[in-house]
Amino acid sequence: TGTIPGNIWKEVESSIEDDARAKEVESMIEEDEILPTLAEAEPIREVKAVHDMTPEEKELFAPFLYSKRMKFQLIETLECLTLASYSGNVLISSDDDESAVSLAKQIVRFVQSSDDNFSGKVAKITAESLNKKDIAETFGKLENGALLVEHASAMNKDTIKNLLQGLNQENLGIVVILMDRKSGIQKFVDKIPYMKEF
Repeated sequence: TGTIPGNIWKEVESSIEDDARAKEVESMIEEDEILPTLAEAEPIREVKAVHDMTPEEKELFAPFLYSKRMKFQLIETLECLTLASYSGNVLISSDDDESAVSLAKQIVRFVQSSDDNFSGKVAKITAESLNKKDIAETFGKLENGALLVEHASAMNKDTIKNLLQGLNQENLGIVVILMDRKSGIQKFVDKIPYMKEF
């Protein structure tokens, strides 16, 4: 398993300013479609790991603690993880689909054990299938739950736009975990750099 930014599509150290992020997303979608409040999104603060993993966390994530770097990424991710839809989501890159799904399931178990508001509603879907769904309706069915998206780089522009709009709601509780192979995630982030930041 590879890079796991702590917030939704966010590297911990950010260099892109809000205006640049808004322009990147706007250029991705048609001229007459603008994401509401996207340019007004608060910059996500840098988070430093301030604790070691608890014995329970070590047991839960044991198969993924194969290096200090991975352990630090997991600690950082767990510190940022929240049901607030506009932050605290996860992007997982992996060498194989099975280990990405396994890690995503463990992250959902962590949320379930650490947040009493978690409803237990979880859905796993491929990006290709998500492209055919109504994002708002999907989020509504998973209120205070989790959505795991496989092959995230296959999301089309409309799906990405609707996903960002849906996640930019203060009253929505959901954790979204996007998963793909390392090369797929890299292409996805290169195509839409804002996904590292949001």
